Amino acid sequence: MNRKTLIAWAAYDWANTAINTLVFTFVFSVYFARSIYGDEVSGSAKWSFAMGCAGVLVALLSPIVGSIVDHTGPRKPLLKFFTLICIVLTSALFFMQPDASFVGPSLLIAGTLVVSFELVQNIYGSTLPIVAPVDQVGYVSGIGWGAGYIGSILSLGAVLLLFIGFGGQAGFLGLPTDGALNIRATMLFAALWFAIFAIPLFMYCSDAPNTGTSVPQALSRGLS
Repeated sequence: MNRKTLIAWAAYDWANTAINTLVFTFVFSVYFARSIYGDEVSGSAKWSFAMGCAGVLVALLSPIVGSIVDHTGPRKPLLKFFTLICIVLTSALFFMQPDASFVGPSLLIAGTLVVSFELVQNIYGSTLPIVAPVDQVGYVSGIGWGAGYIGSILSLGAVLLLFIGFGGQAGFLGLPTDGALNIRATMLFAALWFAIFAIPLFMYCSDAPNTGTSVPQALSRGLS
């Protein structure tokens, strides 16, 4: 397999895991419960419920979106669309201030982000047999999986060092903690990380050929 293609495909996994790590797991979810909602236990419960509702939507939409993509052929157009949505929604979380009035908007944005992010994962996964020879699918998949974990560790380490800091010490960027600016700025970092490292896939990876099926036909068949 072409090394440039392999690196470009794995870079997308490296790119999107920053969203999973910084938004859903370690940073924004904790910030929401502690600072926006104001009660870590109750806030975590609200967050989990919202993510669960989003998960139901993912379960309903994934087969439909996947079928539509299969009927049209190319993966990149819809992958690019949902990638952009993820980047915009992640950036929007920057504006969620530590105040109870932002509970609803935070859950709405994060829930929509979950749906978009999981649809991204489904479409991205379907590009694997397009870019990888049959005898190297497992190898390429493993490279992407590993790149994703490395990306998640490095992105988390970067925000801890640059934005959040350790042991009461401010991050190297010295961002003010007023209004949790240093925490909220990590969402812009996550969006930028995703945007930059997603580019190689769209530049260097091949795509499935167009089947000639129109979008209305694909929508109808996908829904069926």
